[in-house]
Amino acid sequence: MKCKTSNCSNLMGSANGFCGDCNATPINPSHYQGAGMQAIDVIEAFKLGYNLGNVIKYVLRAGKKDDRNQDLDKAIAYLWRERYGTWKP
Repeated sequence: MKCKTSNCSNLMGSANGFCGDCNATPINPSHYQGAGMQAIDVIEAFKLGYNLGNVIKYVLRAGKKDDRNQDLDKAIAYLWRERYGTWKP
């Protein structure tokens, strides 16, 4: 069985479904990694909070886990909530 990481072609080496070679784990998935950092590192470094943190998370992972437009729609929804204090009507 292949590793669960989207861009890894190794065979999985453990019961959790990850090969152990691609640096992805259930807590450190590949769709949140890029340029040597994770989305959570950026969010915490800038103290963005929940709504803006989710905006960054969905923009950075757009097209890597779910459908790109779905991720961008989620980012827009959280940005709207941050700006207007409610979900987009």
